[in-house]
Amino acid sequence: MTLIEGKVTVTTTDASPKEATPLVLAPGDRVRLGLADQAAPKLDRPRVEQATSWTHGEVSFDDVSLSDAIAEVNRYSRAHVHLDGEPVLTELGGGYWVMT
Repeated sequence: MTLIEGKVTVTTTDASPKEATPLVLAPGDRVRLGLADQAAPKLDRPRVEQATSWTHGEVSFDDVSLSDAIAEVNRYSRAHVHLDGEPVLTELGGGYWVMT
């Protein structure tokens, strides 16, 4: 989740109330929850234009794995992309796709 404006407090429900640490998001902050390779929420600050490009039918990638890029494209497209075999290209940088 990327916050564009305002202020939001995020608390996960998987920890006991004594262990839960609320995260306060400011505009431009992103929190990533429930990722298989992480135990705790991850807070970062992506480029806002990149994080919101889906709102006008675009997706933009910068230094992401090909499998993550495909997963992101599949979030917004009715026709899903499927990769067969091992990719030759494993990282995308500066990618820009217009979704139709």
